[in-house]
Amino acid sequence: MRDRPDAADLLATARKAVLDELVPLLPPEAQYVARMAANAMAVALRELGTAPADEAAERRDLRVLFGRDADTADVADLSRRLAREIRSGRHDASAEVHAILLADVRRRLALCNPRAIESPPA
Repeated sequence: MRDRPDAADLLATARKAVLDELVPLLPPEAQYVARMAANAMAVALRELGTAPADEAAERRDLRVLFGRDADTADVADLSRRLAREIRSGRHDASAEVHAILLADVRRRLALCNPRAIESPPA
């Protein structure tokens, strides 16, 4: 059984303290750095919540290309393999690879800049 607070609770509390308590006390030139730290905490919080699902989705996507190898191989190794194959020109006209890369970008944006996903460019 896990104790509370967990990592997500601690990060959320620290982020709130930085934004609510520290930023107002800092000189303007230091506020930007504090807000960047708070934003990094927000990204970490989102990643804590989605990491298992994101890795499973990435593995499913890579299984389309690499078959059963994707079931046991490290996802990072498979991603590097895909990158090597893309650099070699192997997937230049592949709609499957395009879809996999697009899904990966969307997952990354959902972590780093969720507003970019919520409001597509005009």
